[in-house]
Amino acid sequence: MEVETKGGRKLQARIVNFDPSQELAILKVDGEGFSSVRLAASPPVLGSAVIGIGYLLGMPQESAFVGTVASLDERYIYFDAPTGAGAAGGPLLGNSGEVVGLLVGRKMVGSGKDVGIAFAIRSDVALKYLADHGMHFVNITEQLPTR
Repeated sequence: MEVETKGGRKLQARIVNFDPSQELAILKVDGEGFSSVRLAASPPVLGSAVIGIGYLLGMPQESAFVGTVASLDERYIYFDAPTGAGAAGGPLLGNSGEVVGLLVGRKMVGSGKDVGIAFAIRSDVALKYLADHGMHFVNITEQLPTR
């Protein structure tokens, strides 16, 4: 498998673990010089603002969209934002810039009618998934000097 960075660098990757029932996969990408973001250990507050980042509708540049947390359950964050195809797998950021979720899709009803609600896997669920598979997330940003 090959992944491409925003800068156009192509790197080899392999699937370490994939669980379709959890809608999560762990990839191992060989390379250096990656940026890091902090994963939130708890979900955002109901009614708080969130920002999603992804490649919407096949656009060549990433897109950002803003929404409000409409509902939470033990696995997902539901929010009202104009996401679409290509956003899945991107980060959902909370007020402090931490990743609070991993974008999954939109809520559809009946014959595919869009109800205007997108959803993301909560980051605390993703962190538990890593721990359950003997892995952990390292926040390297804590070790970097501040500017």
